[in-house]
Amino acid sequence: MTKTLLIDAGNSRVKWCWYERGRFAPLKSCEYVLDELRAALGTELTHDKPRYVVLSSVVVEDKERLVDDVLDEYGLDERLWLRSIDPRATDVQTDYVDPTSLGVDRYLALIAAYAHEKSALVAIGAGTATTIDALSDQGRHMGGVIMPGRRLMGHCIAHGITRLPRANGVALVKPTPFRTDTKSGLCDGAAYAWIGGVSSVLEDIESRMGRRLPIYVSGGDAEYLCRHLDRDVISDPLLIMKGLLAYAEIH
Repeated sequence: MTKTLLIDAGNSRVKWCWYERGRFAPLKSCEYVLDELRAALGTELTHDKPRYVVLSSVVVEDKERLVDDVLDEYGLDERLWLRSIDPRATDVQTDYVDPTSLGVDRYLALIAAYAHEKSALVAIGAGTATTIDALSDQGRHMGGVIMPGRRLMGHCIAHGITRLPRANGVALVKPTPFRTDTKSGLCDGAAYAWIGGVSSVLEDIESRMGRRLPIYVSGGDAEYLCRHLDRDVISDPLLIMKGLLAYAEIH
């Protein structure tokens, strides 16, 4: 495939990267603010035009429209939006009752991870929400779970209890049980809950599968999770983009 712009419209941020001649450029992102998107992505499009634009989306139309507006300004009319995956068009099948309800980002991550591994694995999306999906040796998605992400975990606690400060949870330091102020205690409590929840799900999956599995991690909080999970994992910030490219090439 010739020069391609890959865009992932996630819950909190727009992410993109360029692909050309077998190489992915570094991942970039910004919030859903038109001026910011124009300044970031628009600046790149001023100097370089892709042959193809392929996009995945888990967001509402208003956020998609912001991305479309910027692409329209640079005359990029030919684009492919993916909001769900057709299992008939990929090696990765799913046990989901309604395959179209499986988040496209989760499906793309599984496609990319399985293309590399060709055996059973777990894919974790550490974003606004945390998703954990299990794949069999035959490339069948057996299901998964969704839990609050690290920041959202702290916000949920603060929202449910009066007079607690909002927990941003942005520090990358290791959590400690000896915090001496409420906000830090809330952030670290959320981190413990999040890491513990992910670890518990991984243990359950591997117990049922009967062996240790490769763990692929992507998303904005991947770095934090990889630091604090007590095991080796494969961190790949481009996992969804690789799946997006692979699926687009089929079409």
